[in-house]
Amino acid sequence: MARMLYIFKDLFQYVTKETYNLISDRRNIALTEGLLSDLRELKPGKYLRRWARRLRQHGFTREDAKVLSNATFGVDITAQKLGVDALATLDTHMVNNFNTHYENINIRLHRMTTQLGLPYKNAVLPWVTSPDDILFAMLI
Repeated sequence: MARMLYIFKDLFQYVTKETYNLISDRRNIALTEGLLSDLRELKPGKYLRRWARRLRQHGFTREDAKVLSNATFGVDITAQKLGVDALATLDTHMVNNFNTHYENINIRLHRMTTQLGLPYKNAVLPWVTSPDDILFAMLI
């Protein structure tokens, strides 16, 4: 089952395709009707698969690498934005792994993006944290 992962950018809330499909299931419509209007699906960007393969080398599961890669190279075509500022997840292993390997991951992303054209050259890592930390940061 896909985990609920919310990704935020400029107060827009994005979800993975899998999460969007779960939420939009007609059996859940009574619970999620109001939520759907506030969510956008982040579309996979051009280098998503390549970046996900590199993230797997840092100990991320296949699913975590895909979600993190989408947060980095995902595209909101409507708003013409690449990536997100923060990725909120209840997966503490993913958060801890990201924080442990942040330096190496960031260096690797920088090396990769310097060879890419715009807008992918401007890709940056999101802040990977828990939903509680995101809400706390929004209140400050």
